[in-house]
Amino acid sequence: MKVYSISAVAQRAGVPPDTIRQWERRGLLPQAQRIEGPGRADRIYSREDLESIVRFARERREKEAA
Repeated sequence: MKVYSISAVAQRAGVPPDTIRQWERRGLLPQAQRIEGPGRADRIYSREDLESIVRFARERREKEAA
């Protein structure tokens, strides 16, 4: 299964990575899976996660424009 970094997802969604983190903290998106490394835990996203976040970001933009 291919996984995507938060940077790749953010780029596709057209938002900064911090926006995705904020949406997760606020409960607007489910928490991402994480890969543990030395002193860090990187978020990873599946293709389905990517598509869901891109759709969510688009809907937010459309709502704000209305």
